[in-house]
Amino acid sequence: MESAFQLNRTYYRCLAALFLLIGLMACSQDKRTPTEYDLYLVRHFEKAKPEFSGDTDVHLTGKGSANAVKLANIMTVHDVKMVFSTQYKRTIQTAQPTANALGIAIQDYDPRQLETLAKELLALGQSALVVGHSNTTGQLFGFLGCESVELKEDDYGDIFKVSLSVREHQMPSVTSCSQYKLEEPNILFVQSGDLSNYWQYVSDKPAFKATQGLTPSVDGWVELGLIIGVDGTVKQAELLQSSPDLAWEQHALIAADNMVFEKAKNANISQPIYTTWVFYFNAKP
Repeated sequence: MESAFQLNRTYYRCLAALFLLIGLMACSQDKRTPTEYDLYLVRHFEKAKPEFSGDTDVHLTGKGSANAVKLANIMTVHDVKMVFSTQYKRTIQTAQPTANALGIAIQDYDPRQLETLAKELLALGQSALVVGHSNTTGQLFGFLGCESVELKEDDYGDIFKVSLSVREHQMPSVTSCSQYKLEEPNILFVQSGDLSNYWQYVSDKPAFKATQGLTPSVDGWVELGLIIGVDGTVKQAELLQSSPDLAWEQHALIAADNMVFEKAKNANISQPIYTTWVFYFNAKP
């Protein structure tokens, strides 16, 4: 009897120890640091007017392109890992500077399938930027667990942030929803025709030197958006449009990288300037 009693006591002690161990493991798991990440939703920036009746796929304006660069500067310090955009020129041009700065490709999505997109974003487990439209961005904000927002046609520059937290093997939970305005960029927007009041171009056609022997067989042109630093060098260049498509784009980017400007007489330049520049290329005879 005594031996049986001791055996039972040992059994219950082991059982109690097992339950204690399980409890400690559960507590330990609950206290593990959760993964935290943010989703940033942005409507495309200022768009150009349609060039013809029925033209729905328009480019960004110069101001819109400058804001896209400002957005890229913000996103690169917020540990964004993925960039999503619809397949319109204005949304792609809004997302492209961020994607370029991060060295990643833009992931396209169907704006008619926002609930599906929301589920995919919540399951990412990493920060991402999503560029959309006035009739999708605020709605997607709602599908992600925040309160839906209605954007008007002239509403630009709003950044919607959804902060999430998730533990291993658990569903993510929304910790906060916020909305704020893109700060006015510390970049002066200058029309291309007015650039000579600030900077004079002094480079000796570097595009043809840098790309000799690689000339396409047809004439073409490429429009770039340029940020000119206070030292007169091009800090960033982005493709806006070209004709024929793709043929001369790499040449234009090489040219922009080699451009040098000097200050115009009496110019007082204290901040970077954003402007547009059109390169015209002649094919070899």
